[in-house]
Amino acid sequence: MILGERTGVNLSFKAEVFQKTGSFKPRGAFNKLLSLTDEEKRRGVITISSGNHAQGVAYASHLMGNPATVIMPETTPENKVNATRAYSAEVILHGRAEDLLAKCLEVQKERNLTMVHPFDDPLIIAGQ
Repeated sequence: MILGERTGVNLSFKAEVFQKTGSFKPRGAFNKLLSLTDEEKRRGVITISSGNHAQGVAYASHLMGNPATVIMPETTPENKVNATRAYSAEVILHGRAEDLLAKCLEVQKERNLTMVHPFDDPLIIAGQ
């Protein structure tokens, strides 16, 4: 007997592992990037992440033709760094997780990039 029949409800499952990056994070990234002006898109975006958000922003930026920079901790597994770079993002490895935001804000200011915060952004939240 299947679970839906046992519980008396109609169940549907959304298997995020079948998404291009293996998670739901690109939806939030696309939602944020679509809100940017043409000038902001041209200059590019920056974010901090050691995994799914990094790949989501890199993937969305790549498909939209916008540059992306991702600040990742030096301890990030090589496969996650390579996956992020595979979507054409520039990856900057820096310190530990708690050091990322300061480095990100420094690079953002130097390059005049738009921050795509991994969780503290209403458009990211709405998209995810």
